[in-house]
Amino acid sequence: MQTGGPENTSSDQGQTPRVRLHEIDGLRGVAALNVVCFHAFVESFRISFPQVLNFWTSLFLNGGLDVSVFFVLSGDALSAAYFAGRGERSVAKLAVKRYPRLMIPVLAISLVIFAIIRCHLTFDGYAIVQRQDWLTVPVIAGLRFPEVLRFAFYDVFWNASRPSVDPFLWTMRYEMEGSLIVFFVLLIFRHVRFVWPMLLLIGVVMLTRVDTADLACFLGGIGFSAARQEGLFRRLQASRLAAPVSVLGMLVMLYGASGRLWPAAHMATFAIPLVFFIYCNRPLCDVLASAPCRFLGKISFPLYLVQFAVFISFTAWAIERAAAAQMLSLPVALAIAALSVAASLAAAWLFLPVERFTHRQGNWLARRMLASD
Repeated sequence: MQTGGPENTSSDQGQTPRVRLHEIDGLRGVAALNVVCFHAFVESFRISFPQVLNFWTSLFLNGGLDVSVFFVLSGDALSAAYFAGRGERSVAKLAVKRYPRLMIPVLAISLVIFAIIRCHLTFDGYAIVQRQDWLTVPVIAGLRFPEVLRFAFYDVFWNASRPSVDPFLWTMRYEMEGSLIVFFVLLIFRHVRFVWPMLLLIGVVMLTRVDTADLACFLGGIGFSAARQEGLFRRLQASRLAAPVSVLGMLVMLYGASGRLWPAAHMATFAIPLVFFIYCNRPLCDVLASAPCRFLGKISFPLYLVQFAVFISFTAWAIERAAAAQMLSLPVALAIAALSVAASLAAAWLFLPVERFTHRQGNWLARRMLASD
């Protein structure tokens, strides 16, 4: 999942390096909301109420696909300033800011989760719906404060074998590693011959391995950023066939990611072309650039972060209360899921001061470290 967004993303026309691409923000926001809906509706209740896992939910609520889309957007956003003409200094600035950009919000939500557990605000609702194997608190309930700090500062990025304060944050390892790959590629970009064939070959090889497939998404994002600056998407959008062909392509990718087309393929295999087809569709990009989608983009990282805290507290409590009252039916489960999504949106909005603080600290650090350049 892209965390934060581009510094100042260029426009497709390449007129200025300081025009932000709002469709990237919007797509990130929609993907983040989709992940929360997938967890709230499908993952939470698919055992007790198998009806929630059907053709339509597998097509449009696919959390694994959405996470791979995040990684594509990360590669795109981190590359945008470089290809917009701001060069290697923009890469250095983003590289300096990247660790605090990820670590500070992760630390904040880790402390929130630790407080929720220590205040006994977690409940056993997920055992009632037979999903304790997916979402459980006892594994982390015994964690001590120093271990929480270690998780936020180091383990979440580099040590996946350690106990996790927030299991949903397995993506942070890929965000960090993928970001380093992007920075390395951009710094050597002008000094290597045949760079695009080389990146294509490396990306294809990465896609063949489960442990590296998501990292290939970052390379795809680099390619999209460069293609945008060359005007590729603007030219494709101008075609009369662009909208219908891109919609068909998106549907094929969504169908494939549901497991019905190519069950053994990694989600990254579908995420990269899916983002390409989205970028080729001008009406859809306009929708993604609209104010509601941009707001979702603004809270996308907080939304991804806060969902686990909401599920182990509010959602688990609501399930427990409904079961105690013998009212836990499919309609009630769907209502609990909808309220959990709403609570996650509200919590993400309340988390925005952490985002603003993180941006200020990152900018301050970049100014201090790059002041002599």
